[in-house]
Amino acid sequence: ISQVLCRDNHSFVIIGNILYARGNNSFGQLGTGDNVATLNFRDVMENVTKVVGNNKTTLALKEDKTLWATGYGGNGLLGTGNNSDRNSFVMIAENVTDVSIGDHNMGYVVGDYNVFVTGNNQFGQLGIDDLTITQTSTPLAVVGVTSRSNTQIVIGENIVYVYSPGSLQSAGLLYLGTSSIPDSPINQRFASLSASFPLPVSGNVTSLKTTSMVGVNYSTIVLKNDGTVLGFGMNSTDLNSNALMNNVNGFITNDFINITTGVKTIELGLRSYFIDNANILYSSSNSGLLYINSNVAGISSTNSLKIMYYTKNNELYEKVGDGFSTLIELPLPK
Repeated sequence: ISQVLCRDNHSFVIIGNILYARGNNSFGQLGTGDNVATLNFRDVMENVTKVVGNNKTTLALKEDKTLWATGYGGNGLLGTGNNSDRNSFVMIAENVTDVSIGDHNMGYVVGDYNVFVTGNNQFGQLGIDDLTITQTSTPLAVVGVTSRSNTQIVIGENIVYVYSPGSLQSAGLLYLGTSSIPDSPINQRFASLSASFPLPVSGNVTSLKTTSMVGVNYSTIVLKNDGTVLGFGMNSTDLNSNALMNNVNGFITNDFINITTGVKTIELGLRSYFIDNANILYSSSNSGLLYINSNVAGISSTNSLKIMYYTKNNELYEKVGDGFSTLIELPLPK
């Protein structure tokens, strides 16, 4: 198992280079050529290296660096030049090295650092330095991204991050730990995050996760190459998520704070999740790190439901609910 992707009502897993899908398919997000749900994993594409998606739209990056999209096309999320839905994968770009999607935007990197974004632009998150364009279904080249190799893209709620060795930039609405729009700066072109508030970059950013929850909770966590995890934003006031691992619900920080160390993989949903250098999986909690399991290789979590998938010894497990009281081993395709 090279990757697992868990959404609210459907999921994907890559085994070898084959992409398998199961669950709800109302918008054609499974890419099976129909809108029929499936309880068991079904193979939908070969030669896949990465899959990303929201609850309605899915994108798959193949070994030949072509990018394919299926599902809900509203807000221009498929990047096909229109807002029509699709129930089978269609190629939308070539020479793609990374891809990300949120609820309102989709973006990808072509080559080393050429970034394209499609979708809404209410807060300048397209990064095109033009707020008169409010939405596009055709991916547009962004403005201001530092020309560096190995550029990665992460899309959140009305914000787009790009990062590469020695650089972290954003365009759109930087929430700074609050949902109050007038108090939050808007970048309509990509700018260094340190221009808005200090980022302690004693090491390069190797991974970034950002999310929004129930319309009022915004958090971002960053993994540096020294294994340190930093975070900023807001803990949930009602969902006991404590993504920033502060023991005060509703805690807000406008600056990056240290969360933990010795980490090699991060994930962010209703909680923060960390796989440490010994392959032990933990989650954030009021009282500190909460042990979940050992010998864990990969993880994926939903943003709005208490569902989390992880892989262990090439087996796939699902945990559901507060305290992860329910553990299910999911049957994989043979």
